[in-house]
Amino acid sequence: MKSIRTACCFVIGSVLLASCSSPSYGPGEAAKRGDIVDHYGNFTNLERLDTFLENVQKQNKDRVRVTQYTIEGDPIFHNLTYDGTDIKYKFDNSQDAFGRTEIRTSTCKGIDKADNSTVYGSRKIEMVEYSLVDCSGANSELAEAFRVAVPQDRTKKGSE
Repeated sequence: MKSIRTACCFVIGSVLLASCSSPSYGPGEAAKRGDIVDHYGNFTNLERLDTFLENVQKQNKDRVRVTQYTIEGDPIFHNLTYDGTDIKYKFDNSQDAFGRTEIRTSTCKGIDKADNSTVYGSRKIEMVEYSLVDCSGANSELAEAFRVAVPQDRTKKGSE
C-alpha cells in the first residue's frame, strides 16, 4: 500500500514538474489563443490585425497580441490595447532565453496600414506594413519601431 502511494506521489510530482518546465509558448498554442503569429514570415490570424485597425478607426475598444519568434524559437510579445482613445503598446521579451528581459510600454494615437515594396535579390515584393504612429512616453521609439510587414499576396485571403 505504501509503495502504491509513493508511486502515485512520484507520478503526480513528475507531471507537475514537467508542466512547470514546459516548452515556451509555441506558434500553435499562440494561434489557438488568438494571437497574430509571425513565425519566420509565416502568419496566422492576420485578419485580427485588420479587425483591430477597423476598431481603432471606429473608436471601438479592442486588444490584440502579436507574437513574433526569435531564431531560437522564443516568443516576443507585442500587446496592443485600444481603449477608445489611445493604443497602449507593451513589448515583452521575458520568454526570450537569449535576450535581456525587458517589458516596456508606450502610448500611441493610432495604427497605420500602408502599401510598400521591398527588393529581395532581383525580385520586387509588394508588402503591406502595419505600424504604430504618434507614440509618446519613455519608450516611444520602441513603439514606433514596431512593424508587421506582410507580402500583399498573403493579405488577400478572405478579402474577396
